[in-house]
Amino acid sequence: LFASKRWREEFDADGKIKIRVRRTLYYPDRVEKYVTGSGPASEAGWVPYKDEDNGTWPLPWVDADGKPLGVAVIPFLNRGTGVSELQQVLPVQVALNKTVVDIIAAADVSGFPIYTKTGGKALATVDVFPGALWQDTNPDAKFGQLPAADLSPIIAAFDKFVQTLAIITRRPLSMFTGDNVSGESLKQREAGIVAQAKAATVLFGNAWEDCLYMGVKLARTFGSVSEIADDVNISTQWADVETRNEEAYRMAVREDFRVGIIDQQQAWDDLGYDNDQQGAMLRRAASAQARQIANAVRVIRETNAAPQPVNVPPNTNTNATTAELAAVG
Repeated sequence: LFASKRWREEFDADGKIKIRVRRTLYYPDRVEKYVTGSGPASEAGWVPYKDEDNGTWPLPWVDADGKPLGVAVIPFLNRGTGVSELQQVLPVQVALNKTVVDIIAAADVSGFPIYTKTGGKALATVDVFPGALWQDTNPDAKFGQLPAADLSPIIAAFDKFVQTLAIITRRPLSMFTGDNVSGESLKQREAGIVAQAKAATVLFGNAWEDCLYMGVKLARTFGSVSEIADDVNISTQWADVETRNEEAYRMAVREDFRVGIIDQQQAWDDLGYDNDQQGAMLRRAASAQARQIANAVRVIRETNAAPQPVNVPPNTNTNATTAELAAVG
């Protein structure tokens, strides 16, 4: 298993622009570089290419222990095979584009009424505008009008192609027509696209994780990063792909936290707070707790320092709650 990268280079050699083709093959344990010149035999002329600053060929692709780092190319394959989402759409889109041209052509030719005149003298100029008047005193002259063509069949064909696009792509039709729909209705109609998005998050999420795992290997081998744990766990986090009522969602998260289904950390994650925001909230909570403890200690000291009634032992309960201390005060 290997990955191949091929590209064309133009470079200046003694004042002349020359062309060559480069190819790099990425194997799990090595990197092989090749180059060929221009000309009819270029495809058969692959020779090893060595960088000026490194004469090693092939380049070793291993870690400090000599273990292969793996192929340094991570595929992002849509639907697992790399097929484009546009594959089924393009034929319909071509037909849709032609329908638009047909509508414009039909509108230009027969989209407006055509005025006619037969018999009598030929009109020197024929101007059509609001209030225009054509006249001919010849009794044989006759004026008429050809009605505009009905474009609704072509427009209906256009709408049908749009509906076909919505069906093929599993998109709500309102995304194409711009119609306003209720939130609940939209949630039901977008079930298809939500399913597609969730499937894509799994495939692309795994690819992103593979990229970062490869980055960890490279950082340990070629960089100065050493504090990354060997068992580091990388997980891709995606935003919610579904349309939702934000206020209802936040209330549901708060209720789950209140009844103990989730802890505070999970609640913050579900509500979208990042690490910096969570750290700031933890620091504020710790500061508030420290102030409460300091106030409690102060109240206890003031209580113990006050004159005690006869035969009443001093208050030495340092574990008094804030409510008890407030009652004492």
